Amino acid sequence: MIRPSMLRLRQCVEVATLQIVLDAFESGGDASVRIHRKLAPFKCGIVCLSDDPALMPELRDLAKHLCNVLRKANLTVLDCSECNGGRSLAKQLHHLDSIAVQYCLLLRDQCLQSGLFQLRSRDTTLSETIHISDLPE
Repeated sequence: MIRPSMLRLRQCVEVATLQIVLDAFESGGDASVRIHRKLAPFKCGIVCLSDDPALMPELRDLAKHLCNVLRKANLTVLDCSECNGGRSLAKQLHHLDSIAVQYCLLLRDQCLQSGLFQLRSRDTTLSETIHISDLPE
């Protein structure tokens, strides 16, 4: 005869939230909080880089189009093309990493002619070249 058993767990919401924050906290030079990717509000970020200021409006239009394509595929996207504020690529990537954006699309001038862009993973920090027709897969 098998006797049924029940396990009851109780957890205080405040303690659980504090534990998540403490697990995410990174001490060091910049002392930032790194959110787990499953809790992150955005799965993908888009960054535009251009040596020619005249091409920047076209890159921003492409970024908006890619945002729409990814959002239709139910992926949350952060479009950083409008708000980079003249920051370097390293600072923009550091910002996206600190808010736990899993993937980053790097759009450069050559993307307008070839349709190829860089897809960077936050976990591995490696980039691979992808064609625009491969999105959102």
